[in-house]
Amino acid sequence: MKVISRIIFAAATMVAAAACASVEEILPSERQLLLGGQGDNAPVTFTASIGISSKTSIDEDRRVSWAAGDKITVFDAQGASEEFTVEDSCESFSFTSAGILGDGPYYAVAGYGSEDLSFDKDSRRIGIARPSASADGTFGSADLVASTTDGTSFTFHHVFALLKMSINAEDISSLTFAAKGVATTGNTLIGFDDEGAINAEYDYSGDEVSIENISGAGTYYIAVNPGTYDEGFTIYMMQGTTLMKVESDKSFTASVSSVVNFGTLDGGTPTYSAWELVTDASTLSVGDRIIIAASGYNYAISTTQNNNNRGVAVISKSSDKFTLNEEPGADVEIITLEAGSSSGTFSFNVGTGYLYAASSTKNYLKTQSTVNANASWKITVSGGVASITAQGTNTRNKLKYNPNNGSPLFSCYSSGQQDVAIYKKVYAPGEGPQMTEVSAFLEETEFGLYSYDSANDISTPYYQYAAGRDQYAASSSSFRLQDLADGYLASISLASSPVIIGQTYAASLLLYGIEGLADGSSDKMFIVKKYEDGKAWLLEENGTLGFIISTK
Repeated sequence: MKVISRIIFAAATMVAAAACASVEEILPSERQLLLGGQGDNAPVTFTASIGISSKTSIDEDRRVSWAAGDKITVFDAQGASEEFTVEDSCESFSFTSAGILGDGPYYAVAGYGSEDLSFDKDSRRIGIARPSASADGTFGSADLVASTTDGTSFTFHHVFALLKMSINAEDISSLTFAAKGVATTGNTLIGFDDEGAINAEYDYSGDEVSIENISGAGTYYIAVNPGTYDEGFTIYMMQGTTLMKVESDKSFTASVSSVVNFGTLDGGTPTYSAWELVTDASTLSVGDRIIIAASGYNYAISTTQNNNNRGVAVISKSSDKFTLNEEPGADVEIITLEAGSSSGTFSFNVGTGYLYAASSTKNYLKTQSTVNANASWKITVSGGVASITAQGTNTRNKLKYNPNNGSPLFSCYSSGQQDVAIYKKVYAPGEGPQMTEVSAFLEETEFGLYSYDSANDISTPYYQYAAGRDQYAASSSSFRLQDLADGYLASISLASSPVIIGQTYAASLLLYGIEGLADGSSDKMFIVKKYEDGKAWLLEENGTLGFIISTK
């Protein structure tokens, strides 16, 4: 985990050192000096280890450990707290309180979001205020672990799910993952059930999580709320001065103590935007951003609201009038379409209110704070010319352009004046970044592939791990593997009956293509050829390729 520079406590603040092999001794007089006269409780010595499905760092041999510089905050039952720092990387360590902590149970947290903590002694929950962005995207900066104990031994487990993605381009400076409910900020309340397992409440109101100030190529992790995200996702990367984007309408599931690997993102042709002439009113929808322009002139409605009309701002149209040559200036009014007060109408949100037809006797176009019928516009388009008519009782209700003898303006009229046109902001994807591979792994249970030889029965697995890839199986009734035979990911769901050697099981096999997630499925029968240490060796009926999966 990343070294935490500041933590806010519910009680006094104290930094004590904790090491794997030894604990830095602080003499009582020194301790009292550091505590400012506090520390009347008896010192308590704790041990901290990492649960099998949790980790702060993973080495090449996939061993899990604490990282040097990790900081742990421990609360007692009344909310007093102390902070402890890991001196050396290790799998477990001991540390001694300085007399601030009183009676247990004790509650501890370390990692992402723990710079801003609170503790509710009534509900016994730790509150964290999640940062708006991960500082560097390392595993440690994205990971949060927590634990509770009635004694003095902590076993820490994950609080969030993690997303993993790699970047090849050297000039990437930021990375954002967007999906409904992943939560960028907001409080997470970490509680524990009677067995000590984490029982957290997550804020699902945020839709983006970012990593800022990254330095190009590398592997990055993002903490997200657990859940199934079935409305698709978008990944943004800032490459140089250009925003890159890849979009997917696929769903995915992120689980606590799991990492979903989105593979490698390559730089490529950036996304681009343009202002295009609307030639069909049915292409307009709520949320669109539009510019209303004079059909035969290089003028658009400006941000200037005069007493009774709108001024003009200069725009540059292409020679065929179908697009704008450049981004409009700051004086051009960018209108956001919202629903009108009646079916089939739009309201024009200009930021300070809504445009409306303001009179039956005067040619007025004004701005008001609410949407009513006079601020609800029916739009039709023919040949690129837009007819924009307010639906209220005010009869001078047609939005038009008026050259006005050299003092041009936009306002509402009952007839006459010049036609208007609508330009809509549109986005088009570039040729990158592309997902070059997508895989997923959950808990750290071994899996692999093996080749079945009828003479020798089961042979040694010929594939279990590969450099640069993380392949694991889930400890549940659904398993996700990497099948090197055809380059697909396969998710195998077995029936929940006990595993018996020699028995045949029906399984559903989902195939995952290069861009990830289900591309097809098929039902197959698998025979259990071997079962030991919680692992089943499954062989497809009449086949020679088998899977090794965890069934714990």
